[in-house]
Amino acid sequence: MQVRDFDIKQILVFVTVVRCGGLSAAQDYLNMALPTISGHLKSLEERLGLRLCIRGRGGFELTDEGEKFYEKAIELVDTFKDFSDFAQNLCESLSGSIHIGMTDQSLRDFPVSETFEKYYQRDNTIVAYYYTDSEHSLFTKVQDRELDIAIGVTDPVAHNAHVSGIEFEPLFTETHLLFCGDHHPLFNESNIKKARLKDCRFYQRGYAPDDGEKIGSTHLGAVIHDASTALALLLSGQFIGFFPAQIARPWVESGQLKPIIIPGVKDEIEIGYVTRQEENLTPGLKTFMEDFLESFSKYRQELESGQFDASRQLRHVPILT
Repeated sequence: MQVRDFDIKQILVFVTVVRCGGLSAAQDYLNMALPTISGHLKSLEERLGLRLCIRGRGGFELTDEGEKFYEKAIELVDTFKDFSDFAQNLCESLSGSIHIGMTDQSLRDFPVSETFEKYYQRDNTIVAYYYTDSEHSLFTKVQDRELDIAIGVTDPVAHNAHVSGIEFEPLFTETHLLFCGDHHPLFNESNIKKARLKDCRFYQRGYAPDDGEKIGSTHLGAVIHDASTALALLLSGQFIGFFPAQIARPWVESGQLKPIIIPGVKDEIEIGYVTRQEENLTPGLKTFMEDFLESFSKYRQELESGQFDASRQLRHVPILT
């Protein structure tokens, strides 16, 4: 018999039966029916060409060959357990490196500091590489294996980006309203109709080529790929454009931004993260995401309830004045 013919499961069953003192006593431990246990023993004996034990109404008893086989089987099982424990610890160790991409918006608004606090309190030797870039660049870097994951992005399908082999996982839906700054002519107007927007200069979000159609304007003045640029354009007083309502809250409360409320003129955007398709996360990255999602749960509840804590974003980026 060749070593490769051994079935470790059958050997484990055999050792357990011997240690328990019989098939019936081993049932609960193995969580197997008697016929199944008996089948494993029979198959093992047939492979060996030896009678290992006597089982029947007279009780359970090892043969001489069974005694010798059992001694070696114990050594094998113990070695296997040691190897299994080693492999488990190896798989669960937080070591190696991870490459994480984020948008400016995710750094400002997501609970990144809270995630870092949880993650780096763990016993780990991870070296993490963090990158900030535009969504399209992040998508490409994940696809090209330069990044393991990109956080705080929209669905790549919405971008019509020429990327493939990546998978989007949504985290929450973000409401984008139309805004203008306090220096814009519309700021002090009320009951604004969509027709009033026709000649207003607007910026287009890079992933939303139909912004002009949604707004009802033909005066395209800029294409943006991040929230910071959008905010700067709004505060200039020269543009209108879609902007995340919750992120705009501090500037609305300070009187620097105003939402232009017109029925049907708003957008709902799914925000999440992307990874490569059908690729398991490494232990280090998996643990990072677990800490991130735990920290994110409170943030998501605040978003959904409308009780967003504006101090979170102020913790990282000062309000532009």
